[in-house]
Amino acid sequence: GWIRYIHYGGQFSLEIPSSWFDMDIEGGALEEMLDKAIHENPELRKQFSSPGFKSMLQKYVKFYAFDVTPLSAGESNPAVVYVIKMNMEDRVTVSELATSIYFEHSQEADPSQRVVKQPFNLASSKGMEVRSVQLYKNPDGTKNAILFDQFALVDGKAVYILSCQVSNNFA
Repeated sequence: GWIRYIHYGGQFSLEIPSSWFDMDIEGGALEEMLDKAIHENPELRKQFSSPGFKSMLQKYVKFYAFDVTPLSAGESNPAVVYVIKMNMEDRVTVSELATSIYFEHSQEADPSQRVVKQPFNLASSKGMEVRSVQLYKNPDGTKNAILFDQFALVDGKAVYILSCQVSNNFA
């Protein structure tokens, strides 16, 4: 089954599989939630212990959830979905936002794979999807391919980015 998550302050909703763990980032108990997430999935310790990650969560991330199903052999990252909402001082177009995201993807993408940037419509809003396959080095020296897909929407001065990451077996 699926669980609907409604974020009234961020003005969005989405559904995640019922087996996933969603972090209550705005509930004020970030450290406790990170500890619980690491307990559910120890592979997250390195990422979740990073001061930069905690800072990003506190500042911009309005929703963060991941699959707690034990990882398959060769996988080093669980499937993840998160929503970033930023209020910009100046208006930005979805094209400008997507160009920035595309540049970031291009820096990290597997050189044998193409970075994809394509428009989409969501209700009355126009958005842009940017997708790439990124290679990450595991502690044992092997490489892990991650499909990284981001959907960007702009509503006035509010910017929303829905990010999805799936490890290895995404084909």
